[in-house]
Amino acid sequence: MEWTEQLNRRVYRVALAGGGAVEVLHWAYSPDLPDNVWHRHAYFEACLVGDSGAGAFLVGDDRHALLPGTLFLARPGALHRIENVQAPGMELFWVSFALEKLGEGVVRRFAESEVVWQASAPAVTSLWQGLRTVASDPNAEPETVHLTAALLTAIARACGGAEESLPQESDTAQQALAYIHEHLAQRELSVASVAHALAISPRHLTRRITERVGVGPAAYIERARLDRARTLLLRTDEPLKQLALLVGYPDVHHFTRAFSRVFGCPPGRFRATQGAASQRELVANRQNEGTLV
Repeated sequence: MEWTEQLNRRVYRVALAGGGAVEVLHWAYSPDLPDNVWHRHAYFEACLVGDSGAGAFLVGDDRHALLPGTLFLARPGALHRIENVQAPGMELFWVSFALEKLGEGVVRRFAESEVVWQASAPAVTSLWQGLRTVASDPNAEPETVHLTAALLTAIARACGGAEESLPQESDTAQQALAYIHEHLAQRELSVASVAHALAISPRHLTRRITERVGVGPAAYIERARLDRARTLLLRTDEPLKQLALLVGYPDVHHFTRAFSRVFGCPPGRFRATQGAASQRELVANRQNEGTLV
């Protein structure tokens, strides 16, 4: 079994320094990544170029050079794509995750920073290679969890920016996004409930989240729920009725209708077909998954 398959069979919620908490949604690897299309998503996606290939990471109007050892990050809502500048394509490692708690220190700085690219991140490279080795052993659960937390902390440090460069006031949008991911299972999660929890008006919440991720909070909540559902479909054997409740839908009917509209097939069929897909097919699917809504 591939090391990424081992990782993706385990649902991770890992604690990070200073009270931060992360839900890991997906691990992936490609020895020869094809170009992908412009897209955005409701989670963070950290990528590391391996030992071969070269290309560019395009984020909005910015273009960042990619060489072996480069770390780059797609933040929630950021329109982005990856392209190669030579053949074969880049060797690429990547992990998708959501912040459930910001805490203080490194995780908060990471959440509120605008850093998306590092030409070199030796600590991240070493930890990712170590995780690749350890994850190949299905009995190394404690070590895998430890290395996962260490890797995500190293990514947060590398993309967290300087502490003095951040605003003194907390980022309302990022607080709201973390609150949403922490409470996705709550059926009553809504624009009004999130605004109430943060002691701001629904109008102010809508404006801040839209500025940050390009869609309003209601659309973001739905996509975050469906992204978690997609992860649970592939990692667990939970029946659809229970899975719908775990991501905040009142019943299978509403869950199936929303999932089919966003991903193009009902959740039962997705689980059956994607569960049997090869790693290459999974990579291709993720490179063409479209926009946030």
